[in-house]
Amino acid sequence: MNKNSFFKFFILFLAVSAITLDSVFVVTALPELPMIISGNVYINDKIAADGTKITAKIGDKEIANAVASKGQFTLLLQQIEKNAVVRFYVDGIDTNTDVTYESTGYKTLELRVKKASITPYLTAAFIALVIFAILILKWKSSKIKKRKTNLKKE
Repeated sequence: MNKNSFFKFFILFLAVSAITLDSVFVVTALPELPMIISGNVYINDKIAADGTKITAKIGDKEIANAVASKGQFTLLLQQIEKNAVVRFYVDGIDTNTDVTYESTGYKTLELRVKKASITPYLTAAFIALVIFAILILKWKSSKIKKRKTNLKKE
């Protein structure tokens, strides 16, 4: 092998090695460590039921979610722009709680929301129905008494 051929082979070897080493370093890059958010969830000042959904959003984009168990939750936030403001929701209701994202950070939160309940409305509707039924029965009863009175007169 002459000097010129050896030099060309050496340059080709260096180029292939550089491409191979570059792809090895890209593949082995470590992912960013997450920020951990955990805490308690309350709905109408009571511990949230199992299965209550906790959602983390940046703007309108959902970035993570978890399900409460015994009123507690844990979320892992990862690969988010540094110092992004993350807002939390419980069953789609805004908690007005924000956290500034930082990789490897840890925050404990207490998320509270008020949820409208139909129970008072159902109770009022049931009472109205009972009163209405009583009035109808009294009205029918008075009509029956009038009829009996009219029949006795005849």
